[in-house]
Amino acid sequence: MDEDSRRRAAARFRYCDSRHGPISDRAGILKFRNEFQAMRDRIGGMVHSGASKDEISKVLVKRLSLGRGGLAIQQVDAMIAELKQ
Repeated sequence: MDEDSRRRAAARFRYCDSRHGPISDRAGILKFRNEFQAMRDRIGGMVHSGASKDEISKVLVKRLSLGRGGLAIQQVDAMIAELKQ
């Protein structure tokens, strides 16, 4: 592979277009990952301490600004089941 091809290939992985927001760079992706892991750990702690589905849903709605009837909230049962494992 010539130098120009290597440069073009490297550039493809420098930024991420999630189709759900602005294009992000590595720092933005790492920030998102860290925030996601923190929320997963928080919800996991709630699950293991016996929090109800309603309590978990309230945290998700408040912290992530999710709509009360949105798809993410409809998946709370599946998330709880996954975090119990």
